[in-house]
Amino acid sequence: MTSLISALRGLVLPAALALLSACAPTGFEPETAGPQGVLTRTNSQTAADFLDLFFRLESGRELERFTRYEHPVKLVVTGAVPKAAWAEIDPLLRRLRREGGVPISRTRHRAKADLVVEFVPRAELRAFVPDIACFVVPEQASFAEYVRDGAKITSWADLQTRGRALLVIPSDSALQEIRDCLHEELAQALGPVNDLWHLSDSVFNDDNVHGRLTGFDMLMLRLAYQPELKSGMSRDEVAALLPALLARLNPEGGAVLPLPSRLPPRWWAEEMQKVLTPSAGAAVRLAAAERAAAFADSRGWQDNRRAFAHFLAGYHSLAVNPDRAVAHFAQSRRLYADLPDADLHIALVDLQMAGVFLAAAEPEATLFLAEQAAEALKTADDRASLAVSYLLRAEALERLGRPDEAAALRLDSLSLAGYGFSNEAALPELLRDAGQAR
Repeated sequence: MTSLISALRGLVLPAALALLSACAPTGFEPETAGPQGVLTRTNSQTAADFLDLFFRLESGRELERFTRYEHPVKLVVTGAVPKAAWAEIDPLLRRLRREGGVPISRTRHRAKADLVVEFVPRAELRAFVPDIACFVVPEQASFAEYVRDGAKITSWADLQTRGRALLVIPSDSALQEIRDCLHEELAQALGPVNDLWHLSDSVFNDDNVHGRLTGFDMLMLRLAYQPELKSGMSRDEVAALLPALLARLNPEGGAVLPLPSRLPPRWWAEEMQKVLTPSAGAAVRLAAAERAAAFADSRGWQDNRRAFAHFLAGYHSLAVNPDRAVAHFAQSRRLYADLPDADLHIALVDLQMAGVFLAAAEPEATLFLAEQAAEALKTADDRASLAVSYLLRAEALERLGRPDEAAALRLDSLSLAGYGFSNEAALPELLRDAGQAR
């Protein structure tokens, strides 16, 4: 969401406003989301997700064996490390030890490290992986080695156990992006090697909504590092142990029973990846999002797969068909409102709707929706999106004749921008865009 107001500038949507009004009670009050902060899933769901996360790659390839670290993990941080990054690294390692049960600590000696976190300039990273913000690869010790080895890089499927791995992060990223990269890529190096589209309470999902490891993610790691599990076990061997492990770690989750698979067809996952690939081009991304949403509708999915497909279709429709964009957002919100763990997703939909109302000269609706979104964004510590919500509220207040409140919110937006955006000019640019949308 590089410039929400830019995407919406000049759009007037009377038909869309009618549609949204039909989807919400008087006063623009949206449906309320379910509870958050606790694990709401059953142990049956958790066991099925654990197996799909550890025994399948994102490519769809099945893995023959379970792998994890069988010794205390040492991590070294190298490269052009931003000073502020240390404030993210050490708290994350403490969480991994305390909540995830992973024996991990930092070392200053690269030769002794299992995990190498290397910061490199974004331009160098994009020269080799242009559409990836950050990544982790096994059996590599440096970015230079990764570039040199190229196609000879070891696959996760070839591992007998977890050994050396390389995490590469742009050194000139926003601190929020650095944090998000550290959480997801380090967790993958330690545990799950797959992402699942249906998960709405996890970083192990390519929707990139959650930036910090969630309670579900920590449970996945705690399971993986239970003493009963060992590298080399088959899927059936691990599956046989999960009921007892989950009864111990998550007793309120109930018994483990067989569930139908929620893995989508491979072509659908590829369409979703296409939507998230900037170099694919606007028309290609929109068409892929429409196909993904239509297929999810046809299958009657009631989880993040369908809701996020509609969110993407709405986002990519804004510039070419605003009315259709709002229809997609409304459908996405209805679906997320029925999920118990989707407060953050709902907040991001509300931000898009708030932008639509702002462009349609409806400041009261903008103010309500942006305020509605703020609490979930604060809870998730999504400061980039929170800055946008403050900006939308400020512009709405300005139009409602409350300039002092608007000015205070603009200042708050700028303070959040220092963490949420890599470019210090990003928020002022958004502020200018908002002014031009009048």
